[in-house]
Amino acid sequence: KLTDDGVRFIATDYDGSHVFWTPEDNMAIAQKLGSDICMQLDQCIGYPVERRDVERSTDLSSRWAERCYKAHTRPDQALFGIVQGGMHLDLRVKSLQRLEDMGDFPGYGIGGYSVGESHEIMFETLAPLASEYMPRTKPRYLMGVGNPTTLVRGVACGIDMFDCVLPTRTGRMGTAFSSEGRLNFRNARFARDSRPIDEQCTCPVCTGGYTRAHIRHMVAQKEMLGGILLSMHNIYYLLDLMRRARQAIIEGRYDAFVSDWMNSPAAADY
Repeated sequence: KLTDDGVRFIATDYDGSHVFWTPEDNMAIAQKLGSDICMQLDQCIGYPVERRDVERSTDLSSRWAERCYKAHTRPDQALFGIVQGGMHLDLRVKSLQRLEDMGDFPGYGIGGYSVGESHEIMFETLAPLASEYMPRTKPRYLMGVGNPTTLVRGVACGIDMFDCVLPTRTGRMGTAFSSEGRLNFRNARFARDSRPIDEQCTCPVCTGGYTRAHIRHMVAQKEMLGGILLSMHNIYYLLDLMRRARQAIIEGRYDAFVSDWMNSPAAADY
């Protein structure tokens, strides 16, 4: 339950206790953990939702951001503000302006995407927000988005950082990213396939002798090693994709990199 002061929740996976968490509590915990980057406390509203609800949520996140900024005192830890505003560009810009008026955040998260909308709807506001309005001298971090094609397109409009559970969650579900697109190893067509997950991949799984048939068997039998191997591959795949994207930027050919990706089977990843 949300109030202006904070959020109340039940720690169901721990001891069942009722916890009330304020922005100040959020900062105290983050500073004790000592992460290099910490995030303000915010509300991530779903989609679809009425504009008035998005306005209320965005305002709450902005007020919490100010309290987090004042409570954060650890100079060796970067506190990022989070831009909210749903699928409304004007609310996104207003959220960003309020954060910039509060003080000198060293970077900005972009929250509230991948909450039920299509990727095309997401990019209608994300692309102009990142490329036209967000400061270019500070990291722009897209939160909770992680399929390969969205990463490639996100970099094109100015995103610097990503995080997502997708590579490991899809791995546990028996699916993999690949140069052929997304592969579902629950499908019987892999039962006698002696190839690696992706013949173009150099990860320890693809070069370690694990065949598609072997992995398919583990997935079908709910053997946890199958999900572990697919997760390892998926993480390597995304890291390698970002390595290649970075090199394309350095060489001044990122437009061609995006075009080649979008025209390849690998883009069928969602």
